[in-house]
Amino acid sequence: MISRGLFSGLTSLRRLRLLGCNIHEIEDFAFGDLKDLRVLNIEYNHIIAITNSTFHGLVSLRELLMSGNPIIMLDTGAFSDTKGLKKLIMSRNFITELKQEWWHNLKYLKELEFSSFKITQIPNGVFHTLLGLRYLRIDFGTITMIRHGMWTGLSSLKSLQLRSDGITTIQAGAFSELIQLEILDLAFNNMNIVHGGMWKGLNSLRDLNLGYTLLNTILPRGFFNLPKLEILDLSYTKLKSFPLDVFDPQFFENGHPKNLTLNLRKVPLECDDCLCWMKMGEKEGWLHWWKDILFTIDGKPKYVGGPDAESPAEENEGICYATLYSCH
Repeated sequence: MISRGLFSGLTSLRRLRLLGCNIHEIEDFAFGDLKDLRVLNIEYNHIIAITNSTFHGLVSLRELLMSGNPIIMLDTGAFSDTKGLKKLIMSRNFITELKQEWWHNLKYLKELEFSSFKITQIPNGVFHTLLGLRYLRIDFGTITMIRHGMWTGLSSLKSLQLRSDGITTIQAGAFSELIQLEILDLAFNNMNIVHGGMWKGLNSLRDLNLGYTLLNTILPRGFFNLPKLEILDLSYTKLKSFPLDVFDPQFFENGHPKNLTLNLRKVPLECDDCLCWMKMGEKEGWLHWWKDILFTIDGKPKYVGGPDAESPAEENEGICYATLYSCH
């Protein structure tokens, strides 16, 4: 137990690291003497409850790391004294419900992470007071659907990471409130179809990761509403076709994509149209291969571009060996 008075006299302490110290309980007001503390790390202990008074007195705190604790109770006023908090990491806990009251005083928060949790849904508007948040990570959860309204208030968000959350469905306009989002990571999820409505409002998005998903179909206009896209990761998906017309007309310059890096590693492409526009891009100089790509055309493996373009097909026929290529 961390008892009240333990840190008496340490009023100038700036950083306190209590990682893996077998702590089971923190007495109320235990940190009350640490008025100048900037960073507190209590990760990987056995703490199950955070009360309204656990962090009382930490008025100068900027970073709070509390992952790896079996927390089942987090009082709504737990962060009432930590108004200047900029980074909050609270992953790997047993909390089953998100509450918007937690964030009411955290108007300066820039980074929030709560991965590997027991929450099955994100209530609409739960983040609406986090107007200054820049980075949000919610990995390894059980969220099956992304709905419109989940991200209300996050108008300043730059990066959203939703890896391995079991996502199967993304509603049209689900991200439309994230007007400044630049990075969206949806890797290792279970959606199999992409449609343009998914990306409505993401006019600032530069980096989209759909790698290692079950994606097998890109509907017409599948990557519309992404005029600033620069990096698209489709590695290890199930795609067999990738036509050029899935991109928004705003995305083109002089008839071809502008400044795109595409990851197609281990994608089993089987289409003539893919081969056609990719070879055209290489010939015209706006597409440059980083490594070789192996297509299956009419059941026969065919290398296209790259330093190993003349190499014979030996293993894993029909698999796309491309790591990255760029359109300039």
